[in-house]
Amino acid sequence: MTTHNVLDVKKRMILRMGRGRKNVMSEMRQLDARQQLLVILMEECGELIQECSKSLRKGELFDRDSFKNEVGDVYTMINLLHEWDVISWSDIEEREQHKRHKLSRWSDLITDHPLQYSKLSTGTNWKDGDGGELFE
Repeated sequence: MTTHNVLDVKKRMILRMGRGRKNVMSEMRQLDARQQLLVILMEECGELIQECSKSLRKGELFDRDSFKNEVGDVYTMINLLHEWDVISWSDIEEREQHKRHKLSRWSDLITDHPLQYSKLSTGTNWKDGDGGELFE
């Protein structure tokens, strides 16, 4: 890259950084709606992953408002995928049954009596590290 091109790239980067939210939104609008759905879904899933990690690190499983907020954000994106005819509820429900079947074989999350036998309801002391061995 020539010196002139490097300066042009730097100028464009500085301009983009200083433009603020309005111009970021105009850049996002260059994507069609389905592309926006996927980009935002990826971002929201990433935020949920990060929040799950924080909950585990802090020993505050399921008590954090930010965890609930991130789950709600991902749920919203799933609903939007349906509204935009990217996915159908029947496809999702079919996949849910498949996943539940797998979980019933490989985890303690799905049983005949989910709450009666689940390790989540038997007083597992998550703060002392119990429960991590569920999937080991």
